[in-house]
This record gives sequence, C-alpha cells and structure tokens, in this order.
Amino acid sequence: MYTAIKSLAGWVSEHLVEFLVGFVILSLFVSVYSIWAGDSESINKESLLMPFVVAVGLFLAWIQYLSNKNTQRKEAALTYYPRPMELERIEMDIDRVINFWSSSDAMASHEVKLMLDEDITLTEYELCWERLSNQVKRDIVDIYYKYYSSKSLHHKEKTLSKMDYKKYYSPLIKEQFIDVRRKFHLYLNQIEGFCLALNKGNIDSSTAKEMYVHKLGNHFRKAKPYIDAVRAKKNAPDIYIQFEKVIKKWQAY
Repeated sequence: MYTAIKSLAGWVSEHLVEFLVGFVILSLFVSVYSIWAGDSESINKESLLMPFVVAVGLFLAWIQYLSNKNTQRKEAALTYYPRPMELERIEMDIDRVINFWSSSDAMASHEVKLMLDEDITLTEYELCWERLSNQVKRDIVDIYYKYYSSKSLHHKEKTLSKMDYKKYYSPLIKEQFIDVRRKFHLYLNQIEGFCLALNKGNIDSSTAKEMYVHKLGNHFRKAKPYIDAVRAKKNAPDIYIQFEKVIKKWQAY
C-alpha cells in the first residue's frame, strides 16, 4: 500500500503542470456550462454560446496535446538513449581493461585509484593485471619487450605462454587504466545526458524505467566508487548527479 502511494505521488509530481492547466480549462468549461444551463432568466444564454464552444475547444485541444506529448515522450525513451551500435566499440574498449560489463562487482578501490593516476601497491597492480583481457596483457608484454627489454624472443614467448604479472609491467598497466578513463567518462557523459532529458520531463519516466531500470541501476552501482572518488577529488558533488537522481527515483517508486 505504501509503495503504491509513493508511486502515485511520484506520478502526480511528474505531471503536476498538466494537471493544473487541465484543471483550469475544465473549471472554465464547467463554469460556463453551469451558467448556460441555469434557470436564471436575466442571463442571455445565446451570449454564452461562443464562450462555451471556446471552452470545449480548449479542453479537446488540451487532451490532444497531452496525448501527442505522451506519445513523443515514450518514443524519446528510445531516441534519446545512445544507440547500441554507437556504444558497442567504447564498451568493448572499457571492458578489455576493467571488466565493467563482464563482471557483476563494483569497481575496486585500486582500480579507481589507478584510473585517477594515483599510486597503488604491487599487490594491487597484480589484481589489476588479473582483470585485464588476454589481448591487453599481450599488448603490454609486446610493448615491454619491444621498447624496454633486451631479453630474447624466446623469453618473450615463454612469458606470453604463462601470462604472469611482472612488476616491471606496472607503468604499462597504469597507462591502460588512464587511457580507459577518458572512454569511461565519455560513456558516463552519454548516460548523464539521457538522465538529464529524463529529469527535465522530455522522456516518459515509466517507459524508460521499464526498459533501462536493471541496466542503468547495475551500471550506477558498479560505477559508484569511481563517481564518488571523482567528486571528492574535484570537490564537485554534482558530477553525474542526474544519473544518481534517476536511479534514486526509480528505486523509490
């Protein structure tokens, strides 16, 4: 019962302006009709015919407007959200480094620190190494042996076969995390723009919730440690605030 009341309150709050305008138009219609249908002989009913027609016309136009607006807001749930094909490449690049989509876990503190160019321990570097895709590991080994090592090709092939972490890979691991930070910000900015349009009422909230509540809720949960760290570092608590507002609203209703 309490959940239903909260849901109703949220819906009314979202459509408050439409309710008020509709109420004014309906009140005008009822007032004119009441006078016109009354028994008072002192009133020239013919003079009320035009205001009555105008009131009816305004009311019908308002109903049509609401219908069109509702349809457009539902369609906007699809058109405002970044297209999957546009996000696919950036999602793949991010996932190769931090396993954001492949894992169900929230971002670890050492991952957040490394993306923000902060120092971590060798043990934490090893944990980051384990999160990297095999292709990124191979790229790091290739770069190391090409530019930083004088060891033989045989030693390189032996290293690739084991894929073990070596402490001298740490600077190259850090480069990967710093590089993916830009792409991760780009992804979060796309979601923030969608959530801003949603909070401004340009998108139908119930339709968007049905389509994205699990996806966006999961993404916010996993990205929250990083978002909190960025806010603290920049002393800007409003970073990605639209994203957070949408998730809280959906969780509340």
